[in-house]
Amino acid sequence: MKKIRSYKKSLISKIPSLKYLDDRPVFEEDRRYAEAFAEGGLDAEREERKKLKIEKDEKHQANHDAFKEMIRKAKLKREEELKKKAEEEKAKAEAEAEAAAAEAQP
Repeated sequence: MKKIRSYKKSLISKIPSLKYLDDRPVFEEDRRYAEAFAEGGLDAEREERKKLKIEKDEKHQANHDAFKEMIRKAKLKREEELKKKAEEEKAKAEAEAEAAAAEAQP
C-alpha cells in the first residue's frame, strides 16, 4: 500500500460502495474529496474542500436563522397571551366592580 500514491483516495474514488477502509468508516466528505482528487488532483480537492466548507457554513447559518425566527415567534405568541390574559383580568375586574356597584344601590 505504501507504493500506491494516495491509495486511500484512489480506492475511495474507484469503489463507490466502499463503506470502510483500514477499519475506519468512509464518510461522504471523504468520498467527495477523493472523487475531486481523482478528477483534478490536489487543486480540485482543495476546491471541493472550500465548497464543502461553504455548504456547511450556509447550512449552519440557515439553522441559526430558523432558530432566531422560532424564538421571535415564541416571544410574539407569549406577548399576545399575556395581553389577552391582562384584558381578561381587566374585564373580570370591571364586571366585579359593576356587580358590587349594583349590590350597593338600593
